[in-house]
Amino acid sequence: MADKSSRATVVREDSSLPFFLTVEELAERIGRNRFTVYHWLKERPDRLPRVTRLHGRIFFHDQDVRAWFEATRAGSAGGERRRVEAGKPRRGRPTKAEQTTRREATI
Repeated sequence: MADKSSRATVVREDSSLPFFLTVEELAERIGRNRFTVYHWLKERPDRLPRVTRLHGRIFFHDQDVRAWFEATRAGSAGGERRRVEAGKPRRGRPTKAEQTTRREATI
């Protein structure tokens, strides 16, 4: 089995040529698992930069990734988790703390 560190690094001689990232490289850059990136591709493609498919493989244009990453860091992208609004009840089963608070309020 080949070690990932022993892979040859591709050096671009002409900077005008486009440079593409694989799913694994994008996942490494954003600090997520590659399965998360695949899930986002299927369920939430708006969360990721533009995709290029070539011979069944998925690639991301380097400049698109940089622009998307900067937009995400600035908070303009939809990549952050939904926050519960103040005063609006949370959906689902109440937490243990909420149950205790309600119980104490009725006593």
